[in-house]
Amino acid sequence: MDRQYFEFGPFVLDLRRKLLVKNGRTLQPGQRGMALLEAMLVAEGKPVSKSDLMDAAWPGVNVEESNLSVQIAALRRLLGTSPEGGEWINTVQRLGYQLVLPTAPTPPTEPQPLGGDPTPGRAEDGKPSIAVLPFDNMSPDPAHSFFADGITDEITTALSRLKSFFVIARNTMFTYKGKPVNIQALGEELGVRYILEGSVRSAGGRIRISAQLIDAASGSHIWGDRYERAADDIFAIQDEITANVIAHIGPEVLAAENARAVRKATDNLSAWECLVRGMFLSARMSREDSHAALDLLRQAIAHDPGYAQALGLMAWVMVWRAVQGWDDMQVVLVEAGAASQRALAADDNEPWAWLGRAAVGIATRDSGLSVSAMERAVELNPNFAIGQGMLGLALSFSGRYAEALSRLEQAVRLSPRELFQGAFAQQYAFTHFAGADYTRGLEFAMRAHQLRPGHVYPMVIALACAGHLGSQTATAQIIRDLKAAIPHATANWFEETAPYVLVEDRKRLATGLRLAGLD
Repeated sequence: MDRQYFEFGPFVLDLRRKLLVKNGRTLQPGQRGMALLEAMLVAEGKPVSKSDLMDAAWPGVNVEESNLSVQIAALRRLLGTSPEGGEWINTVQRLGYQLVLPTAPTPPTEPQPLGGDPTPGRAEDGKPSIAVLPFDNMSPDPAHSFFADGITDEITTALSRLKSFFVIARNTMFTYKGKPVNIQALGEELGVRYILEGSVRSAGGRIRISAQLIDAASGSHIWGDRYERAADDIFAIQDEITANVIAHIGPEVLAAENARAVRKATDNLSAWECLVRGMFLSARMSREDSHAALDLLRQAIAHDPGYAQALGLMAWVMVWRAVQGWDDMQVVLVEAGAASQRALAADDNEPWAWLGRAAVGIATRDSGLSVSAMERAVELNPNFAIGQGMLGLALSFSGRYAEALSRLEQAVRLSPRELFQGAFAQQYAFTHFAGADYTRGLEFAMRAHQLRPGHVYPMVIALACAGHLGSQTATAQIIRDLKAAIPHATANWFEETAPYVLVEDRKRLATGLRLAGLD
C-alpha cells in the first residue's frame, strides 16, 4: 500500500485528504506543490532530479523547467525557515532538489490535533463560537477544586446543548487550567469568538461565583456578574450564567433554543458532587481511576436513582473496563445493560444515556444499536466531542470506514487540545485498521500505546498492523506487554472477542497478530 501520511518537523502531509498542516494550521501548496512534496518525502531526504520532480507534478505533460523553479520557490515561501534558520528545500547543483529532514522530530510547542484536521476548533456555518476556561478555585481548601471544575463542566454542557452554538469541549479547555492565558491568542488558536472565564469560592455553606464574557477578537469585556448564594443554589446560578451568556451573544435564536433545552439532570447536590468526581476520574481511564469512578457513580445513583447521566456514564465505564480485560464481559453486560436502560427510562434526552446504550451495542457487536444510539446522542448535543468520537468508533466497527473518519475529525474539531489524547488516538487506530490503512493504523496505535501503556487494544492494533506491514520493530516487547496484561491473549481469542462486527475484519485482525508473532 502506498504511503498516505508523512510527518516532518512541524508539518503533516496527508495525501488522502489533500492536506498540508503546520502546527494545526492548514497550508495551501496547491496540487503541484503537494505532488512535489510527496516526491521529496518519499525520497527520505535524498536529492530528487528535476526530471523526476516534473514527472511527479506534471505527469504526461511537457513543461519548461522554469515552471518547476516557480513551484519550488512558492513551496519555500509557504514552508518558511527551518528550526536551524535555513530553507526546508535545498538546491542540489546540476541535479535537482532535496527536502531537508530534521535529524530528530521537532516537538510542537503545543499539543496538536491527532487527526491533522484542517481547522481545529473552527465554528461552521457562522455559528456563535465559545470556549469556557476552567473557573478558578478561590476557596481556602484546595480540595474544593473539583467544585469549580464541576461548575465549569456544567456550564460548558449547558451551552453545548444549543445546536446554534459551537462549543469547544471541556477536555481541551482543561489543558489551560491554572495557566496564564492571553485571551486574544486563545481565541485565535481555538477559532472561537467568545471566551467565558470566572472563579468560584465555597466556604461555610455559601458559594460565591464570578463570571465574565470576553470578545476574544478585541479582548473587550462584554458582560460580567457576581453571585453569592447558599451552596444548595448552585444549579440556579449555573442557569443564570448560561442565560446571561446567551443574552449577550445571540438573544433571539439562542434564548428560544435555551428555553427548549433547559433541563435539570438532578436537584441533589450530593449526587452531583459524586458525578463530577466520577467524571474526572473516568476521563483518566486508568484501571485504578476507572474503578474509583464506578464507586462514585454508584454513590451518585444511590443519592438519586433517576440520575440519567450517572447511569449512562456508569454503563460506559463498565463496558470499557471489560473491553480492556479488567472485568468479566458477560457479568458486566448484565449490569451495564440494565443501567443504560434505566438511564433512558429516566431521561431519553440525555446524551450520556445514549452513550451508555451504545457501549452495550459495541460490546455485543450490535451495529444497529451502537450506531443509532450514538447518532441520537450527537443529535441531542452536536458539540458532544466524546459522542462524536464514539460514533466514529461505532461506525468503524461496523465497517463504515469513511463515515467513521468524518466523525473522528469532527471530534477533533470540537476538542483540538484533547487532554486525554489516548482516546482519540485509539479510535483513529481502530478506524484505520478497519480501512486496511495499516501504516496510519500503526502510527496511531503506537501513539495510544505510549499515552496509555497499560491498555490492551492499542497494543493489539499495533501488532496487527505491524504484522500486515511486515514490520517487526518493537513487536516482541509489545507481545510481552500484552501477555502481561492478558496472560491468555492469543490471535484466536482476539478473533473471537474483538468488537469488529464484520467477520472478515476479525479474521484480518487475527492474521495480522499471527504475522507479528502472537500465537
